[in-house]
Amino acid sequence: MPLLATQNISIFLTGEHPVIHLWFLPALMFSFAVLTLVAICRVQRYLVLLVVSLYALALTEEIMGGPLINNIHFGTWSIATLLTAIGWLLVGRKQPSVAMAWSVIVGGYALALIEGTIMNTVVHSSREAIKWHFFLGGIILGLGIFLLALAKPKLGESTPFPFLAQFTLGVYVSHILVMYTLNPIIWRLHVPLRGALVGIVVYALSILLTIGLARVPVVRYLVVRPA
Repeated sequence: MPLLATQNISIFLTGEHPVIHLWFLPALMFSFAVLTLVAICRVQRYLVLLVVSLYALALTEEIMGGPLINNIHFGTWSIATLLTAIGWLLVGRKQPSVAMAWSVIVGGYALALIEGTIMNTVVHSSREAIKWHFFLGGIILGLGIFLLALAKPKLGESTPFPFLAQFTLGVYVSHILVMYTLNPIIWRLHVPLRGALVGIVVYALSILLTIGLARVPVVRYLVVRPA
């Protein structure tokens, strides 16, 4: 924790422990800045080229085995911008079909398996390298899930998920704090399905924390999506 006091900005930008899960915040701001420049300069016709270039940049950083400039991982920022740009490309287009969405999901999953198999058996990459690889199939899989949400906008409407969804940001931001707090207890637990039990408890406590923070007007919109 002393690092948070002395290197708070650099840790936040590079996405390192203990705030590694917050990497998406500077990445999202970077994405919006880049795409705003694209809109201002009216070069939207090059958006597909931008998406391909960003993925190439992420792979280049991965192959080099480290950040390109000043310990800032542009790979994660590139992928975030890539995903935001894909969302922009889909804006205003006609509603996709369910069959198309499932085809993209299955195709993305299959491609990710192929990528992992090649890295493991052909390239003989380490588990750590495979773990941090920017899977093209994973990006396509995510796109397919997004297309399914567009194709079936009322999917899950009668379940508890729409209610829980409003707490997603708060849970994501606070779950690490909850886990750090419960660590002394977690390490002493020796019960079946410990991982599942810990996950449920951490999620439930994170929701309670988020609900508590949502009652504070200053931070309400930082942790809860308005209904």
